[in-house]
Amino acid sequence: DERMTRGWALYIRNCQAVSAGLPAAADAPEMTHEARLAGIIRAKLPHALGYHTRVRLQGKSLDDWLREQAENPVPLLHALRDSPQVQVQCPAASRLLRAMDFGGPMFGVFSATERQAFLDWIESPKGPANHAPATIPVPRETSESLDMPDGIHPAPAKAALPFRSRRELYLALLQAESPADAPPEGEDFIRHILRRARWLHPLRWGAPPFDYSAESLRAFTETRHRTELDRYRPLQGAPGVDRDFCLWAIRQLAPAILNDGAWLAAMAGPAETLDEIQRYLLRIYVDELGAGHPEWNHPNVYRRLLDEQGIALPAFDSEAFARHPALLDTAFDIPVYLLAIGLLGERYRPEQLGLNLAIELSGLGAGYLRAIDILRHHGMDPTIIQLHLSIDNLASGHAAWAREAIVLHLDEVRRLGGRTALEAAWRRVWLGYQSLQAVSLGLTAGIVGRYALHRLGWRVQGRNP
Repeated sequence: DERMTRGWALYIRNCQAVSAGLPAAADAPEMTHEARLAGIIRAKLPHALGYHTRVRLQGKSLDDWLREQAENPVPLLHALRDSPQVQVQCPAASRLLRAMDFGGPMFGVFSATERQAFLDWIESPKGPANHAPATIPVPRETSESLDMPDGIHPAPAKAALPFRSRRELYLALLQAESPADAPPEGEDFIRHILRRARWLHPLRWGAPPFDYSAESLRAFTETRHRTELDRYRPLQGAPGVDRDFCLWAIRQLAPAILNDGAWLAAMAGPAETLDEIQRYLLRIYVDELGAGHPEWNHPNVYRRLLDEQGIALPAFDSEAFARHPALLDTAFDIPVYLLAIGLLGERYRPEQLGLNLAIELSGLGAGYLRAIDILRHHGMDPTIIQLHLSIDNLASGHAAWAREAIVLHLDEVRRLGGRTALEAAWRRVWLGYQSLQAVSLGLTAGIVGRYALHRLGWRVQGRNP
């Protein structure tokens, strides 16, 4: 069998590569904790610039240190050791390490192994790093998975939601336990949003703005991230959004955020039954749910914010919630779409992968940094936003995993179907990417319109109506 032969040949090549590398590794000089940590920082650095303007070391910002020491971070490490960020006498209590804990500005940026590298360095910078350096996922050019992706393109629907309102559909989707239980209106809504995503770009009719390659996708995500980050300017004085309007907006976002992760809900299965692409999605889904820590669960973090601000809402899966008069109808557009595509992910895998990348990238840059400034100005806990800003990072967080999943998927398509199949799948991925903007239009318009009225003197009710 040709596939078995290829597998055997791959095994032999990998074994030979490992064997060839062993003598070189044995002869290599022993790495110190400082050298190991410098390598980790160099790998993270391109995605760290712009997030550390307020952290000062020896009279200049940490961003300046990162720019100046890009090739050799060792002077930066020396400055860190001499700063209040590090406690040599009690390394585990260092502010630097606490910033990597849940709720800290670097939560999710460094793996547990990389965090241990920081601790080892604080305890003994010149000590030997006996264990292997931490690895960072690097997008690959090829994939060995042989499963054929679902290539069914959704047919145009005659009408969106002929039977249920958004609120009713929201409840119906929450009650569905499998794709077989999904109401047909759920797929109607997916198709409706995908058509809208095409309409947003009439000159291209939803076509991607660039030909796909792993390199072009990486360049796009890197450029988008840097552009968004460069738009950020720290808040000077009072924001234009007052406290009452901020509280009103927090309530309107509740249906979406209390269903955080729903677009990947079907990934909740035994990891050994999933392929490599699905495992990336599962890792993201597990983080959204808190990775086994209820207090880290993203909806629970948002519930704490609601409670602290005196915003009382019924249980998110109750009819009272779905019919709550203080929530805009359009507040249910996003959760309906996330729930529907989460249930029907097997059929809409390319669109799901594109949507996943859009969601994870949206958590980075100026928008979230500004939101943190506004919440802090009004004395509100920004943990829910800070959490996404760190855990979605493009170096080794959700955005990186989302991009890697797309690369793997399209590698499969190209190997099994050729260039034509690749181009068709890429169009679907891109349409899924654009669909986040498409499904957000209604809520965005509602918030902007209400804000305009608010500025003209029509006051919204901040807490409970």
